Amino acid sequence: MILTSIVLAARKVHYLLRENIILTICGFYHSSRWEIFSSFGGEVKTWDDETDMKKLEEAVRSVEMPALFWGASKLVPVPYGINKLTIMLTIVDHLVSVNSLMEEPCNGYIQSCEVVGFNKI
Repeated sequence: MILTSIVLAARKVHYLLRENIILTICGFYHSSRWEIFSSFGGEVKTWDDETDMKKLEEAVRSVEMPALFWGASKLVPVPYGINKLTIMLTIVDHLVSVNSLMEEPCNGYIQSCEVVGFNKI
């Protein structure tokens, strides 16, 4: 019984050390604490149908923060010929706030920004 407990404890320590080394190599383990990432989609709605969507996307992607990673984007049609931009983002939680990110102005192109799906990684 005791021998089994020791073997199980040794396996767990080996597993944790191996995971620690892998995460360190990948850059996700930093200074004795886990980096918590959040991945979410944002919907950016424009004021009217005359907005240049390429300029809108450039304005949105021009927001730069140290731990902000932009992902894929696509245009989704909504009624009255207006399109909305759906874009994926990944952030490091303790460095970037979702609320401060959604409040960034983009030169009058944007009517509203909403978070659509939010996942912790």
